[in-house]
Amino acid sequence: MAFISMYVIVWCITIDVVYGLLQYGIIIVWPFMYFYNGTRGKWKGMKWFFYLFYVGHLAVFGIIRLLLYGNISTIIG
Repeated sequence: MAFISMYVIVWCITIDVVYGLLQYGIIIVWPFMYFYNGTRGKWKGMKWFFYLFYVGHLAVFGIIRLLLYGNISTIIG
């Protein structure tokens, strides 16, 4: 928790307070890491699901940002 707090403080100081506080969301991952037994999943389609999910969620967040702010220049440069 101390390392996460240091990470959050750095983000709050250098980037944005709200975005920094959102970094506490990493705590949600802890239960998944605790119950992971070290074996790979049985379903082969999971690989492609995550390939598509990664690109898809970034695209959705980008569209939401454009709808909210309408300022593409901050995204590109």
